[in-house]
Amino acid sequence: HTDDGKDLPGTEQIDFPRKEDEVFDLEKSYKSLFDKNGFFDIPKLEEINPTYHNEVVLKIIESGKGRYIANHLSLFKDLDQNTAVKLIEADQGHSVAQNLSSFKVLDQNTALKLIEAGQDYHVAQHLSSFKGLDYNEIAHKLIESGEGLSVAQNLSSFKDLDQTVALKLIEAGQGSSVVSNLSSFKGLDRTVALKLVEVGEGSSVVPNLSYFGDLNVNKFILKLADNKNFAGVNQFLSLLNGFDEDLAFELIKRGASYNVVQRLSSFKDPSMELAMRLIADYKGQEVSRRIDSFKNIDFKEFAKQLYERNEVGFLIQHPQLFGVHLKEIPFLGDIYKLQPPSNNVDNDTWKKHLIPLLTHAFGENATDLNNESARKEVIKYIKNFGL
Repeated sequence: HTDDGKDLPGTEQIDFPRKEDEVFDLEKSYKSLFDKNGFFDIPKLEEINPTYHNEVVLKIIESGKGRYIANHLSLFKDLDQNTAVKLIEADQGHSVAQNLSSFKVLDQNTALKLIEAGQDYHVAQHLSSFKGLDYNEIAHKLIESGEGLSVAQNLSSFKDLDQTVALKLIEAGQGSSVVSNLSSFKGLDRTVALKLVEVGEGSSVVPNLSYFGDLNVNKFILKLADNKNFAGVNQFLSLLNGFDEDLAFELIKRGASYNVVQRLSSFKDPSMELAMRLIADYKGQEVSRRIDSFKNIDFKEFAKQLYERNEVGFLIQHPQLFGVHLKEIPFLGDIYKLQPPSNNVDNDTWKKHLIPLLTHAFGENATDLNNESARKEVIKYIKNFGL
């Protein structure tokens, strides 16, 4: 160019041939990759445009030297699915599985062939490397090949799995993974929920009820109780705005009376019958502390039941509540006749002396009023202080 940027006279632009415009000689390129001893010459690969890698690899496979490609597959780029299948069929599935990034598009067929070739783990680990997967079929194939653990560990990568997969994983001991990845499934029902309960995952089902379409709440709670999963029962009941007494009685039959007591506030006006049933199940102290939750309390019967179950601590602590009905209680009745509770709270002998005395003698929960030494201690105190 001249100083003003114009071309010098008699010069013209010359277009030199570019490397990519040259005619690709597959045979020549293939031969160049192997030295005189027949070994793969890695540096020579850099001289071949990546556009032709796929053709070169197929040529090498067809020549029976696929093992060389397998050992250096990471050096190749944009290989297609046909090449992947050819390598797998040439017993080089492990190299394909370990170098999935060397391929531009892999689909369901390749994934299944890799599983059949024993590369289950790599397929499960790299599901995103495959397009258009039928996740259900892949999951079933992996489980059938003994890779249920790989499916469980990578459940978050699966989509729209059916409940057959969920049940198979639970039966294989992977219930916790199923519970942690419920969004990977669709169409789950009570069968899966109950199966999870059976393997000890019931409490984890409780916050995820929306995933189980036809779940009968009461039946599910009872199933939790049947399996002695009382923590799950408690969590489940805590989610309910209220439940009926029929459910409560069924839970008591199954040994979940403590759960019922803990959730008395969920009942609307629990009955005297329920209170008596809980006391009969030795939950008198718990029921007594929640006595205000019940309607139409028969205090005479209440006191009698507490005494018969050796749970009289509440009677001792609240004599005014039971009033004359204390007369029916052995020993307490004798004290009551001598010294009834006063309506004057500030000058009540029971409050000042007898409650502390009886609590000290029989214990805070006062489980046994027939304790002879405790009785003597109380009588001695009453005589000494002229109560």
